[in-house]
Parts: sequence; structure tokens; C-alpha cells
Amino acid sequence: MIFLRFRIQKITGLLIMGQIHLYMVLHGNLGFSSIPKDQYSRVLDVCYWPMIKLIEDGCLLGIEFPAETLLEIQKMDPSFLWRLTELWNQGKCEIIGSGFSQIIMPLAPYKVNRNNLELGMVHYEKLLGNRPKIAFIPEQTFSRGIPSLYEEMDFIALIMDWDNATEYNCYPAEYRYRPALVSSGKGKTLPVIWNSSMNSYKFQRYIYGRISLFDYMAGIMEHMDAKQTRTFCLYGTDWEIFNYRPVTQEEATGEIERVKTLFEALKKKGDVHFCLPSQTLEILPPKEVIEIASPEIPVPTKNRDDYNVVRWAVSGRDDVQHNTRCYDLFRLIEQVQFLDPSQNNRESWMKLVKLWGSDFRTKTTDEKHHEFWTQMGSSYSEAKKAIADILNPHEVTGDVLIYNLTPYDWKNEIVEVQLYFDRGRFHDLIGLKIEGEEVPSQCERIEYYHDGSLRRLWLVFCLSIKSGEVKAGQFIPVSSIKYGHYTLRLNGPELSVSTSSVSFQVNTNTGADIRQLVFNQLSPVPFIKYLPPVYFDNIAYSNDYFSGWSQLCNSRGQIFHDTVPTTFR
Repeated sequence: MIFLRFRIQKITGLLIMGQIHLYMVLHGNLGFSSIPKDQYSRVLDVCYWPMIKLIEDGCLLGIEFPAETLLEIQKMDPSFLWRLTELWNQGKCEIIGSGFSQIIMPLAPYKVNRNNLELGMVHYEKLLGNRPKIAFIPEQTFSRGIPSLYEEMDFIALIMDWDNATEYNCYPAEYRYRPALVSSGKGKTLPVIWNSSMNSYKFQRYIYGRISLFDYMAGIMEHMDAKQTRTFCLYGTDWEIFNYRPVTQEEATGEIERVKTLFEALKKKGDVHFCLPSQTLEILPPKEVIEIASPEIPVPTKNRDDYNVVRWAVSGRDDVQHNTRCYDLFRLIEQVQFLDPSQNNRESWMKLVKLWGSDFRTKTTDEKHHEFWTQMGSSYSEAKKAIADILNPHEVTGDVLIYNLTPYDWKNEIVEVQLYFDRGRFHDLIGLKIEGEEVPSQCERIEYYHDGSLRRLWLVFCLSIKSGEVKAGQFIPVSSIKYGHYTLRLNGPELSVSTSSVSFQVNTNTGADIRQLVFNQLSPVPFIKYLPPVYFDNIAYSNDYFSGWSQLCNSRGQIFHDTVPTTFR
């Protein structure tokens, strides 16, 4: 009777067998911060060539390389790229795109990201004969503006981490097993193929021999559903950590062979299939439109919560300085392009996107750290020279010419200029007249000659000027500048300044922090006020509360803060 019932169910179609389609994305990057350049050929031999052997043996793999890595491989062994191209054309693997360099996109300007993707596509086509259609978001660091940019570059789908996207969005559990759609602006959507940090951790533990093949496969089969077809990402991160250890440069054996063992074991299961990442869009066409960012995590990133976008902004080796100088160079390149649109700046953009690479901003080697500053110095000098060649210095008719070299009009824009003076020219501080009108200004970081005259200072002033416009400025002694009525009072370390509209107090013993700020016409209640130690009767709130206080720590553990004695001139 039991056998008969089973046969009836099968005939009437009530018995439905589910399937699971597995895929992988191998992220290769010779720029990996901990890999010295003299180790690139070893990585090629022990990591990348075994990957080719896996593909030849029938393992379907998605492979993502920044184009910069492909150029390095081209220098070492062009035959690797020839073979990779053949396998791609035969449909045995799939090249996933990213850009020329691996850039943390939410930390870089739109134009930098766009040029990075454009340069990447040009080099993919040049080196591999084709352009990839699926994009791997670098370090799986997502922001809402990213999909529209990839759409502009003709990508048809993105690969993004499921675990961090769903942490606060709380999608239905079934969403993880099929592609979704994300908004790309103007009512359009772009498919998202899911990667998984958690799955990658488990895969690494199997490859390193920390869990058995049997246990690992049992974990995969837990994701099977008897009634539904599903897709599932086995792995989607660094490839240079198998058969090789980037930090110590040690080699291991047998780790990549374990991938083949896994494929062969899973293929024996009739309900398990392997596919390329792009094929998931055909197996389960995406329907649901989802949000990846959330108020709790507006810029989700791969791995755990302690691995977030701040990693590449302020926490790595000299990150703040790296990013600041990259922005400076970006503005100079924009100025060159604005002054002479006919110039071909592709080489300048290529240098900039390389300098914006994420691996300069983590545990980078001394060699790569030095390389960054060498390239930055030469690129910065080239851009400054290009601007100087375009702007004829003989046209100066005042003390200073101010150019608005951006496509935007400036309205009350704050400008900072470093100035040097001949000895004896000014003994008082200076202000600025532009086209005969005084502009709000102040002098900072002032240096004097031995005779008391000004040698160098930074002049900060407020300016309104249209895009492409040039204005001449003339320096005037500060004593000739007329100010409105104000009251100034010094009471020990307390300096008080008041006008009809505002009054404030600062303390010169603690970095001129604001002790009180009142906007008289709005309210007598201070907008900012200092709270002394133990103001609150609670140990959790027993600190000093300073306005504008900051503290920095360098790699040697030295702490720098701005609550230091200050003098006013």
C-alpha cells in the first residue's frame, strides 16, 4: 500500500523535487596590501594557475580581477591571459568586472568612480577581448548611488553581500536563494546576485581542513528545499589566501585541490548543480525590489560589523593623509580638464584611480606605502605644471589672481591661500580687496622675519565668483580695514567677544574651546556651553565636555589633542 501511494503521487505530479544551483566568485587582486611585489610571480604560480586547472577540470567559476592586476599578469606571463580568455569564450568560466583599481566607491567622488570603471572596461576588452557584464562591488561596500553608475557602464547585474544587506532589512528568508532587484534611479532597477560572507567563512574552514568534507557538504544540503529551486553562493572573496599566506608569504599544499574534491562530490548528488553567477538570472529571474542600505547601516560592507567603511577612511596606514591628498589631486585634474577640455587626461585619471586603491589604505607593505607617496608627488607636480602652463603668469595685474576653475559658481565660498612676502613689505597683518571691495578675511599660521615684517601666512577669505571667472585681488594692511562695533574683554584665560548679534567666550588654556556662544537676537540661552568636570552626578558622564575637541593617535601610540595653551595676536 505504501509503494502504491508513492506511485500515485509521482504520477499526479504531487511529488515535487527541488534543486539547488551553486556558484562561486573568486576575487583575485595582486594589489592585496600584504603581498610584496616580488611575490607576484609566486602568487601567479601557486594561486592563479591552479585556478585555471580547476576550470579545465570542469569547475564552473566566476573570476573577478581589477584590470590593474591583469596588467601585472600580462607583464609576467601573457599565456595566463590567453588561456583565461579561451576558457571564458568557451563558457567554462565567467569574468566578473570591477574597475581598473579596487576602490572603496562610497569614499571616492563620482568622477573618480566613473573613470575607474571606464578604464577597467577598456583594459578588460584590450587584455581579454571582451567586456564583463556582471560587476563585483569592491569589498562589497555599497551605497545607494552605486547601481546607477554601474548601469551607465552597461553592466546588467551586481554582486553584493547578502548577510550585511539583510542584517537590518530583515528580508524573507527565501530571498537569499534567488537574485533580487535594487533601484538604480529614475524608476529603473538593476539585478543583484547574492554573495555571502558567512558562506565564505565556512568554505575557508573546509579548504583549511578545519571541518571535514562530509560536515561541509551536510551544511550545504541544509539549504536544499524539496519543493523549490534555489541558487546559493559557496564563496565570494579573496583567492590569494589558498595555497599561500599573504602576510607571511608561506606556501601551503593541497588547498586548491580540495575545491575540485568538493565539486566532484557535490556533482554526484542529482539535485545539486553548478552554474556561473550570471546564469542565476536565468534560473530564477529576479522579481522583488529590495533596499540594501538601511538607516542602521547606510553603507553596508562585507564581513562582520567591525569591518566597515571606516576601515579605509581613517583606520589604516596614514588613511586620512592618503585620502586628503587624493582629493587634492582630483581637484587639480578637474581644473586642468576645465581649463582645456581638449586635453586627453586618461593617463592622469589612471594614476589617480591607482592611488585611490583600497590596498594602500590597510596593512600595506613599506614598499607599497613608499610607492604611493612617490606616485602622488610626481602626479601632483604634473597637474600643477599643467595648470601653470595653461594660466599665463604674465597676466597678473594685482597681488593675486583668483580663478574659479570648477564648473560651479562660488557663492560666499571659503578660500585658503598660502602667501610669501618680501622682507619689510608688511609689518601689520593683511586683508584683501577684490576689485576694490574688501572681503571678509583672516590670517593664520603667521611667520615673521627678524625685523618683525611678515614672511609667510595663510590667508583665509570669503569669495563669490562665477565658474571660469578670474578676479584680481590686492593686499591691504589690516589696520586699514574697518570693522563693525564689537566689545573685546580678556579676563585671565577667558576671552570674551560680543557684537549686537552674537557673543562668545573662549578659554586660551584649552585650545580656545568655546565656553559659551549666544546668538543675542535669537535667545539668551547659550547655543554652546562648557560643562565642568563632574557636572552630572553620574560616573558615566564625569568627563570634561569641550566644544570642537579632537584627539589623534599615531602608529607609535603617541596621542595628540588640541586642548593646549593658545595665544591670540
